[in-house]
Amino acid sequence: MENFQAILTSLEMGLPILLAHLLLTIAIWLITLIISFWITPYHELREIRAGNVSVAISAGGAALGAAIPLAFCLAGAVNGWDIAIWAIPVMLIQLSAFWLTQLLIPDLSNRLDAGDLAAAIFLLLFRIGFGCINAAAIAA
Repeated sequence: MENFQAILTSLEMGLPILLAHLLLTIAIWLITLIISFWITPYHELREIRAGNVSVAISAGGAALGAAIPLAFCLAGAVNGWDIAIWAIPVMLIQLSAFWLTQLLIPDLSNRLDAGDLAAAIFLLLFRIGFGCINAAAIAA
């Protein structure tokens, strides 16, 4: 019974911190997605609602690519400031993935807008790969 009480005490003390860190990280993730959608030359949500699968794949890559390094920020953080401070450079690096992909495929935006699945899948995997490398860098 004593162990159970210790677990409950730990939960009581730790749960508010867990929720605060989680909500902060989700807020940073959503802000990153808003910025990502803002800097691309097409309107992601409108395109997705219209059924553009290529843009949906690209947006999914942005979401997952940003979530991976943020998860590592959260996992290694000691407090909320730690998450916020490290998330800024990590997310700026992650936002550059779209621009880097445009160097490889100069007409990327037009291809996504036209529904080109090959370009969308490449961008998806590039963003996820970039996120994995970015996460490893933050974890080092």
